[in-house]
Amino acid sequence: MKKLISVVLSVVMLFSVTSGMTLSASAEEIQVPPEISLNKSYTEGFSKDDSFESNYYWDHFVFSVPENGKFTLSVSAKDSAYYVSPKAMVVITSLENSDNMWMYDKNGTIPKKASDSIEKGDYLLTFAYSDTSLKGDFTFKIEFAPNVKKTSLTKLIKGKKSFVAKWKKASGVTGYEIQYSTDKKFKKNVKVKTVKKAKTTKLSVKKLKSGKKYYVRIRSYKTIKISGKNKKYYSKWSAAKTVKVK
Repeated sequence: MKKLISVVLSVVMLFSVTSGMTLSASAEEIQVPPEISLNKSYTEGFSKDDSFESNYYWDHFVFSVPENGKFTLSVSAKDSAYYVSPKAMVVITSLENSDNMWMYDKNGTIPKKASDSIEKGDYLLTFAYSDTSLKGDFTFKIEFAPNVKKTSLTKLIKGKKSFVAKWKKASGVTGYEIQYSTDKKFKKNVKVKTVKKAKTTKLSVKKLKSGKKYYVRIRSYKTIKISGKNKKYYSKWSAAKTVKVK
């Protein structure tokens, strides 16, 4: 808790320096923030009951990132003052390393969307605003997606009404999806095979049409637990290769 309070104070101090205000917060005045989940919407709003330091009202939250990846913070509000009022901002700070900080403000307003790479760890999310005319609530959500290593096909071996696909092993993934179709744009006649072991690097596809050309591509996937639920994330598709079966 002392570490968390220390980081909250560092955010207040940095914002005070950048805004030219005088810091007056103390550890006793900072409350431990509530924890929020990734990929879940929350409703908050300006309140005179919020922490008030350095001429700014503060809303603090903490969240955890399960592994390296990318986050997207989305903010929406019915009251346009949240976007046009001066001296409002949002800050995300690592609890392990207070130098790892993202400060977002668009001409002194809270941005509607902000994205960046992020490392595994615990973080503090802070909304700060000084305009007491704000009315109503705003909704925010932090969406997260892990880094999923891409793979590529190395060879397609044709067989009788079949083919064997081979590919490069990708590190840190859960498995792969192989997609094949007679349509080079993969818009129709599309089939998908799932390989559930990351160490597997080949797959035999059977019961195809003799003499047909097939377009084949592959992508990796990773399954991780987000907010208590397993969710599957994908890499980009590889370049397609073609094979004409016997």
